[in-house]
Amino acid sequence: MSQRDWALVEAGRSLHDDLGQILTASGIQFELMAQEVSEKHPDIAEKLHSLQALLEECQVRTRVISRQMQRSTVDRLGLKSALERIRDRWEPGFSGFISLECEANVRPPASVARAMAALVEHALELACNRSGCTYAGIQVTEMRPAGYQAMVALEGLTDPFQNIEEEVRWHVVRGSCQIAGGEAHIEVSTVDNNRAILIAQFC
Repeated sequence: MSQRDWALVEAGRSLHDDLGQILTASGIQFELMAQEVSEKHPDIAEKLHSLQALLEECQVRTRVISRQMQRSTVDRLGLKSALERIRDRWEPGFSGFISLECEANVRPPASVARAMAALVEHALELACNRSGCTYAGIQVTEMRPAGYQAMVALEGLTDPFQNIEEEVRWHVVRGSCQIAGGEAHIEVSTVDNNRAILIAQFC
């Protein structure tokens, strides 16, 4: 995951530094040409201005894409907004109800926020893949005196995820949490609505 993120960062920098500079230089050249021919050939100058406007629009879009590639959704939008987007992405395919509790003032470090988002993403994917799942409750809290916790409770399961520890995706989520200085684990309860709780804690 770190290698993938770094590759995106490098691609974003290349877009900004290489393509962006070419677009800037081309725009300057079009502006100079338009000034030179504006008196003798106003029709050509008008076309050059149109081309320059297209280059400027392309440059703006390149900058936007570059910024987005260099920062994750969590980094750009904040944890709560990123979790809302994750919920909105999975909700149409989920037959049950999804709740989200995350105060806007909960602002963990970027690495912790990204790990939390990865846990929630994985949990909702699991919920959608289990037709018996009726509820997914997402809760992010700031623990005192210092620390953060993300928890996703899934209910109504026909299987309480006893073999989830073997899933490769879960290892990726746990690895993200460990890189961010935390731990992730699963609590299973067959008594209380066949509930499975995925938890990530950062102290």
